[in-house]
Amino acid sequence: MRTFSSLVFALLLTGCVGTSYKSFDAAKAENTDLSRQVRYELKSAFYDDPPQCVTVLATKGKVAQGTKNGVEAALARYLTGKVPRVIGPLERRRSEKADLFDLANSTDRRRFALAKRCPYFAQPGLGNTEDTYMVVWNEKKVALSYALFRASDDAVVWRAAHTASRSDGGLPFSPMALASSAVRAGRMEADKDEVRASMIDDATRRMIKTLPDVR
Repeated sequence: MRTFSSLVFALLLTGCVGTSYKSFDAAKAENTDLSRQVRYELKSAFYDDPPQCVTVLATKGKVAQGTKNGVEAALARYLTGKVPRVIGPLERRRSEKADLFDLANSTDRRRFALAKRCPYFAQPGLGNTEDTYMVVWNEKKVALSYALFRASDDAVVWRAAHTASRSDGGLPFSPMALASSAVRAGRMEADKDEVRASMIDDATRRMIKTLPDVR
């Protein structure tokens, strides 16, 4: 009974949830369980020295490396629509290997920034990922966070966080509905890697909307 009630609640939410944009402080003051929110903060320091080049760092989080790579690639792709120059994950990894930079170290980050003439870093983070598969219902969630900071002093000038979700299936009110829901939920499970990649892309696009275009 509990599983069925959870399924009904999830279906009701699916039909009424839209994306909203809130500051981190405003989001903390609200009950966000019933809404899909992008939380963000843009500091005045961003405009004091608008980023002309950003390096995308390795993704933080305990998830598969393939998912981390997808996050970095999505962030680099959308940043190119906001800043003049972006050092993406491939170029960054090559430089780390060739020049022996450890970009987890602040001193090495400053050295890298000077060598590449790229004074800003973007730090992607992956939080909890949820997979709910109940034969007739499938829901997946992925929590992402991004932060843009200066290499010189590690000061964050912009940050955003968002949880993207995707679902398919339905309530089995009849044998035909049962079969249809099971097929849709099963198809989503079979395509889970593509679904997750699409969710990461959607979440990144929504978050980057809050970053000013300085090209």
